Amino acid sequence: MTGKSRLSAFQRMFSAVKLKQGNTSQFQGIGVVGFVVGLAVVSEALGAPRATKPDFLPLPAVDRAVLRRVKAQSDERSQKARANGLSYDVRAVGEAIRRCGAATADGNGVPDNVIGEVVMTVRMAREKGNDRGLSGLLSVQTDLFLEATHAFEKTGKPSIDLVELGGDFVAIAGQNGWLDGRSIVLDDDERAALFRMRWTELTGLRKEALFAPTLDEYRAYYALHLRQPRRPNREWNERAFSVVRALEKRDSSYPASFARGVLYFRLGRFGEATNAFRAHLAAHPDGPWTLRAKNHLLAALAEGAGED
Repeated sequence: MTGKSRLSAFQRMFSAVKLKQGNTSQFQGIGVVGFVVGLAVVSEALGAPRATKPDFLPLPAVDRAVLRRVKAQSDERSQKARANGLSYDVRAVGEAIRRCGAATADGNGVPDNVIGEVVMTVRMAREKGNDRGLSGLLSVQTDLFLEATHAFEKTGKPSIDLVELGGDFVAIAGQNGWLDGRSIVLDDDERAALFRMRWTELTGLRKEALFAPTLDEYRAYYALHLRQPRRPNREWNERAFSVVRALEKRDSSYPASFARGVLYFRLGRFGEATNAFRAHLAAHPDGPWTLRAKNHLLAALAEGAGED
């Protein structure tokens, strides 16, 4: 390798600037220097804040490897439960959950007597030491729910399994923009996480170690509820506040103040948007959302001034 070839790109660029007496080569390379200086100026200008309206909400960062691992473990438990069968008291929990889903398919919430039956059957199963059986039931019903969602995509009609296990899933999917025609725009890991979150909430087992969702399952769940439809309306934006509040309690890395700023801006509450973006910048003077926060802060200030 020659000495010249060992020079870095920047070394070769600036070696042309050296002055040579007696000829016009003293000017050689000045154009290169001008180019570099101009590039620096442009880069700084691009990094400077400029008023821009918010265009999307940040989503929590989900470790997909964790979701795949959780689903693989669930698949293994489901196979064992199907092979060995489930006890009568565990099957009673499964039937109560199905009646609960059927009762909520119309989107009017869960009747107290129905949810009470689920809680009672869970308590009876646990009193008999059947936590492992309940874990197997969760895995089997997760599989059945996934199969039912794929059947819906083929037929466009909810099956009995989808109604009884998913309740108002189809209505919620349409409301949240998870449907494209009859295609559900969630992968199997996301669908499974969504079902497990619902199941552990219905049974009251979400805080029990054997059933507790991982942080990444929580992130996936909240990300689905923050995945905005093509045209998020006022109702969707207002509902998103509660999702952001719940998420920040679980995930301290989520830029909740930034998200609130986006939602306030969309709702025309520019003073509150200004405060939210300032709060984010005070807590995160540097970071992936810093420049956006500065840009949106300037836009909120401009919009707020225009109202006066």
